Amino acid sequence: MNEKENAPCSALINRLTEGQQSAALAGLWRLTARRAALYTMDDSASVPEGVARELLASVTYTVEQVWAGEGPCFTDWEEQLCRGQAILTEKTETARQLWKTACLTAPKLGHMALEGTLKGIGGFFKDYDIRFFAHQIPYDIDYQLCLPVPEEERGVDYITGYLRRIIWENRLLYGFSRERTAALLAGETPAFRELLVNCCEPVLVQGMGLTLCGRSPYSLSVTKAERENIADRLLPLSAAERGRILGTAAMTLCDTLDIREGEPRRYFLKTAFSLIPRLSAALTAGDLQEIWPTVTGA
Repeated sequence: MNEKENAPCSALINRLTEGQQSAALAGLWRLTARRAALYTMDDSASVPEGVARELLASVTYTVEQVWAGEGPCFTDWEEQLCRGQAILTEKTETARQLWKTACLTAPKLGHMALEGTLKGIGGFFKDYDIRFFAHQIPYDIDYQLCLPVPEEERGVDYITGYLRRIIWENRLLYGFSRERTAALLAGETPAFRELLVNCCEPVLVQGMGLTLCGRSPYSLSVTKAERENIADRLLPLSAAERGRILGTAAMTLCDTLDIREGEPRRYFLKTAFSLIPRLSAALTAGDLQEIWPTVTGA
């Protein structure tokens, strides 16, 4: 295969100069050839093109674990690969601990996608192949987050990012009663337990709405009069001004729930900002019921 045409997609490599890229690709392809021989148990150094691409992506991802901390190096490729594998092994153990925390803190809502995804991620730690396919995620993740893990994340880094977000979302949900949360989710989507819907975002948004009204968020129910009050307040404002108000509400809600750490607060702030287009459409239509519903049945 042509080295240039089949260069791995990598933010770190893309930032290198042309000369550095050539040196990097030459070294990575040499590593890939050795991986191919090991993959076939020294039976052959030749593998199908698709497998070669995957092996190249794996060694690139592994070596970049070292580059991320020390910067690019274009010598001692086997040593860098071994060090990268050691870093990935340590990251995998960290992810395992995060998975245990995510399972222990998951809300007991009977949500099939959430429970199934967490159960399935346990299989990641048995099937993850650091030697040959370190960039892959040998498991399908069904449960949607408030905000997805960036697409450029791969392998155990993706799993780690996903689990951290799940833990943050679990922490927010833990602040509300299971009965009120289930009533809110069922009001929006009656079959929510069987569908690929996120449990946290509706609770966050409802809590923000009540915060905007100066009320305690724990009822998770916004009245018609309160929706009208919110509409009167937000309708004259620009999208940027609405965003600032939503952001303040999200941060106040985090304070109420004693969520003080920077990462989860930034995560929920971004989730609040993602509401702006939907909110603007609802304000134009003159109906905020779908964003801030009145909840019954809890």
